[in-house]
Amino acid sequence: MSGVDNSPRAATVEIGGVPVGDLPRSLRRRAAELRLAATRPRRSAAKLAVIVAVAVGAGALAVVLDNPLMWAVYAVVAGIVLTSLFAVEHEALHTSLFGHPFADHVVGTLCGVVCLTPYAAYRPFHFEHHIRTHVEGDPEPIVVVRGHLSHLGMVAFGVLGLAAMLWAQLLSMLVGRGPAFARRSRRHALEWTSLVAGLALPVACVVTGLFAGWRLPLLLWAAPLAVFLPLAGFVSTTEHYGCEYGPAPAVRTSRTVRTNAAARWLLWNANFHTAHHVLPGVPAHNLATLHELIEPDCEYVADSYVGWHLQMARRIRAGDYVDPPPWDGSDEPADLSDAGRDDRMSTSTSRMGSTGTSRRSMDPVAQSKNSG
Repeated sequence: MSGVDNSPRAATVEIGGVPVGDLPRSLRRRAAELRLAATRPRRSAAKLAVIVAVAVGAGALAVVLDNPLMWAVYAVVAGIVLTSLFAVEHEALHTSLFGHPFADHVVGTLCGVVCLTPYAAYRPFHFEHHIRTHVEGDPEPIVVVRGHLSHLGMVAFGVLGLAAMLWAQLLSMLVGRGPAFARRSRRHALEWTSLVAGLALPVACVVTGLFAGWRLPLLLWAAPLAVFLPLAGFVSTTEHYGCEYGPAPAVRTSRTVRTNAAARWLLWNANFHTAHHVLPGVPAHNLATLHELIEPDCEYVADSYVGWHLQMARRIRAGDYVDPPPWDGSDEPADLSDAGRDDRMSTSTSRMGSTGTSRRSMDPVAQSKNSG
């Protein structure tokens, strides 16, 4: 496994073989010149090893010391690690972790096991999300929060709801059913592997609980999951909520969050979500560079995750709710044909090359910053 990917893939921009549509030539050319799609397998492997080692070390220390404080520390540390592994699974499904399908599928499957998100179902689900981002038919539920409890519920249970959707999708795929996007490119071996591996850990926990007591299964996995699920929801909620509904370019349907270096490292630069949607084939380590290229056209940029949620809570208190989707209650579907998508993407050509009219004031955090 080489240190840097020098294959032709390094100059491509696609998601799992699905083209992303028209892009400004200047951006496509610059991305190719900088080889932004080049993976760094050794760097990714080393980083992943460090992250896993931290969780294993904290768990071993908790078992040895066996006191409530150490178990609490372990739950927080392992929950943060699970959030990082959730981002790793996302990198793997784009084949951006190692640049090698088999290696990425193996790691992605294992991450899906511990995060409760079956990898074989997550791949087509996520690819469809890229194709239909924030438009009618987006598999990611588009909700409008109108109260503090629903805001907290979206954060606390959003990823758990995603996990339930993915498991239902995986089971339906295995019997030849499921959504159309999941049936377009079946990978039977990967699907069965995700099922067997995904059931192995819960079954092992149940068997251990029945014959040796529930204490260790609950402390070693359930407690970190209780930290991971709301933490991942806290991060992922910001990605599209309150952004423009499509069909529209990614710079108007996705949000970037400027966060601290530690969070960027743990999240594998997932905070640069707009850049990821502009060029989904760009690995995590190059997203910051891509963000610099498109930053003048990013219409939704928040200064921090905490600040965004606090401002969202203030807007809810003031009754300033996000508008519902324009297709809500309408029978007229959005034009999502290949030709229609290319036409829409081409409208962003001039925008991507100039600053244009900024709509950052529509972002909750940007509103707070501007008013201050």
